[in-house]
Amino acid sequence: MNKKELKQTITEMVDSGKPKQDIFQALIDNGENTRTVANLVASLPSQHRYKKNQKKINILIGAMFIWALISAPNGYITGLKTSIEYGWTLAFLSFLVPLLYAYGFYKNYVKAYNILITIGLISIFFGFAKLFKLPNADTYISLCFNTLLLVYAWYLRTRLFPDFFILSPKKINGQYAFS
Repeated sequence: MNKKELKQTITEMVDSGKPKQDIFQALIDNGENTRTVANLVASLPSQHRYKKNQKKINILIGAMFIWALISAPNGYITGLKTSIEYGWTLAFLSFLVPLLYAYGFYKNYVKAYNILITIGLISIFFGFAKLFKLPNADTYISLCFNTLLLVYAWYLRTRLFPDFFILSPKKINGQYAFS
């Protein structure tokens, strides 16, 4: 079964009221790839959790719009050092990336959260490296914003998708576990 068919099967089984752990075990017994099934089962959005956390999601989406509005002029100014065309291109990309995150959060995609967490961790690492080399107000502000955004997105992801650990489904004693 390909991923699309597998996702459809998992969605149908969840809609019928079957627990995630039973779905996982049934598909593994059927010969499907363990890691693929675990990722699909863990990333399945719950409408109940989504509605319960709608205000928190809207705050995160609003932060993405603010990030887009702040980063576009910064991208333009940075790009102007090379050329005007590069400035406009960098401004467009700097504006587009946060909006793509906002779309992923709005659609309740776990991949949007995972990508933001991964890039946030890398960004914080480079922010600390920059802080030790050249401490200034911009670095502190950027580091604080990135840290707050990372923590909030991680918190929200754990509320919406409790079956994920860091970037993959939870394992307890070497076995995937689902709530």
